[in-house]
This record gives sequence, structure tokens and C-alpha cells, in this order.
Amino acid sequence: MRRPKTTAAVEFKRNAHALREAVSHYGRNRAVFRPVKDLYLGGVISKLYAEFENYVSDSIAENLATINSRHIELAKLPREFRSSLIHCRINHDHFRNYYASQNEERFLENIDSQFDQKIFSWNGSMHYSVTNREIVRTQGYPSEDNLVAVYKRLGIRNIFSELNRELSRDTAALLRSVNSVRCGFVHDAQNPEMGVGDFKRTINDMIVLVMAIDHVVSSLVVRIR
Repeated sequence: MRRPKTTAAVEFKRNAHALREAVSHYGRNRAVFRPVKDLYLGGVISKLYAEFENYVSDSIAENLATINSRHIELAKLPREFRSSLIHCRINHDHFRNYYASQNEERFLENIDSQFDQKIFSWNGSMHYSVTNREIVRTQGYPSEDNLVAVYKRLGIRNIFSELNRELSRDTAALLRSVNSVRCGFVHDAQNPEMGVGDFKRTINDMIVLVMAIDHVVSSLVVRIR
């Protein structure tokens, strides 16, 4: 297993280990009725996924802080990263309003005002700080599609392809499996059809997955100079 590279990964690992210990302790308590145990384990899987969501957001913020501290020229950023930054800072409302109203005169006035403010004047030799909001946007929930989109904005074409090479397994299938159990419990009121041993293995798998993400993203950040 890779060592954590970010504080966010250290925090995730610590919290996941605490969940695993709690599951072990709870599993040894034979006095607990099965329905109560199912509720507890369902809560554990929900908490685990919430910790994963926190990790993704917090680790991206950490890595962006590292990149921003280097004052890297715009032209030297990975293409996807650079394009994402520019995309977020263009006033798209002008384009949406134009398509809605078909008022070309008003559209050109709005665009011209943006030129006056130098919003479209991107200087490749200048440094532009990137915020977490510009990378994560509305895709903070760590579904498979959202993770691909978010990490692509950092310059990783497909995070799961990288993780599959790192771990020699289908990491997207792993994440779908965990999320399926969580969604079944939270949204469909289905008790997880998993035993204590299954939960401990799932927690271990998520720890390995997060450490691999941390390694892949940190390796990219090291190269951005």
C-alpha cells in the first residue's frame, strides 16, 4: 500500500481505521440483534463514503495550494488544467442570454465589456491561482463520472485508468460496489447484505484506493513546475 502524500489522506486513513476497529468490536458483540447490527453497519458504509467525499475535496484543495505556491506560468500548466481555469472565468451568462433572447446587439455589448476588463486577455507568461471551486464545481459527490471529470481538470485523462495500473484491479467496479451498498441503505432503506468480515475488507479496499489516488495525483503535482 502506498503511503499518504497529503494531510487529507492521513486523515482518511485514520478515520477509516477507526471505523474498522468499531466494526470489529461490534461484530464480537453477540447480544446485538441482527436488525440493529444491520442499521449500524449501514451507517458505517455511509460514514466511510462521506469520509471519501471529504478526502477528494480536501486533497484537491491541498494540491492546488501547492501548485499555486509555485507561481507557475499559465502556459506551463497541463492543457486540461489550463483550459478548465479559463473556462471557469469566462462569463458564460452572456452566451446563455444571447441564445435565449437572440439579441445580438446586447450580446456584443456584453462581450465588449469583458474585453475592456481584460477578462479574455490570457497571458501565458502570467500566473493565475486556481481555486478548489474551479476544479470541483458542482461535482463534489465522488461518483465514478464525477471523479473522472474532476481529476481530468487537474490534468489526469482518466483517473481510473491510472488507478487500475497502480493497483492491477478494476477500481471503478470497487467504487461502484461500495456506493451501491451506500445508496441501497440511504435511499432505498435496504439493509446491507454483508457480514462484518465483508465490511472490514471493504474498508481496507477503500484505504488502498485512497492511498493510490493520493499517489497518482501527487505524482502529477510534482511534475507541474
